[in-house]
Amino acid sequence: MGVKVMFCMHCGHALEDGDAFCENCGTKVEAPKYINCVHCGQMLEETDTFCGFCGKILVGAGGVRQPQMASAPPPPKTDPVYYQVPPPANPAQTYAPPPVSLPRMPLLFLLEVSVFTAPFIALLTSALNRFIADISSDSTANNALDLEFIQFGDSYNVVADLASIGQPQAGMGSSVNYSAPIREALRLVDEYSRSHSSVLKPWIVMITGSAPSDDISGVARELQLVQNSDKLRFMALGVQNYSSAALKSLTDVVFTQKGTDFTDFFVWLSSCVKVIARTMPGEKPQLPNLDGAVYRDVTMAQENSL
Repeated sequence: MGVKVMFCMHCGHALEDGDAFCENCGTKVEAPKYINCVHCGQMLEETDTFCGFCGKILVGAGGVRQPQMASAPPPPKTDPVYYQVPPPANPAQTYAPPPVSLPRMPLLFLLEVSVFTAPFIALLTSALNRFIADISSDSTANNALDLEFIQFGDSYNVVADLASIGQPQAGMGSSVNYSAPIREALRLVDEYSRSHSSVLKPWIVMITGSAPSDDISGVARELQLVQNSDKLRFMALGVQNYSSAALKSLTDVVFTQKGTDFTDFFVWLSSCVKVIARTMPGEKPQLPNLDGAVYRDVTMAQENSL
């Protein structure tokens, strides 16, 4: 059915929907009354002569209109219904944040085993196992730390597990070569840093009990260059008949182990790893002091500056 056009009942002027008074004569516009079609039941205005739905005349046989409802309110307007996209069954699964790349800390041990007796090596590996167990008990440190072991004598090899430390293939001769295992350690930490997106400063810990048989001046320059650029922390722990001068040519951080109990050194090392693992990027970690059966091997000038 088309749009109904209303007219003023007084002057016949066309009215707009919503007019309260005729703009031509000022007569008040009366609201239309509604009836139902006697034929089809549709709601119509009382003044309609024909049903706009079925087309039949709305008067009776005697010419009298037969209203079914004297006055009824207009049908209410309803808001349009829009299609609603149903929410996901589990909103938590609609977005998966990218994995956070946590910083990793590579720690590599250089273990000289050529002059150590089997009982001494057993004490060293036992201390290393306790160190690993202590790190494993701390989830933050355990998630940050990656360990590597190289044993050396007159040759060197990467250790697959601590049980193989001191086996003959490591080189159990009387000579001890420093350069090759140190360069291999530098290569490994550099390769590690290149293959990981976020890496904390690598640490290399060298444990030795004798003087080197080879010329270490070249590898000492390489080490000092890397350390001066703050890309590596290299430290040495001397035991038994180690060469203080040789180790100090490699690093400024040289410790002396008194006796064969490595507990104090590895407890300190574990504490350092835990502190570093919790240090925010860009901050300098506040490392604990080392004491007990281990002391700093320094010259007189270095001791005065401490």
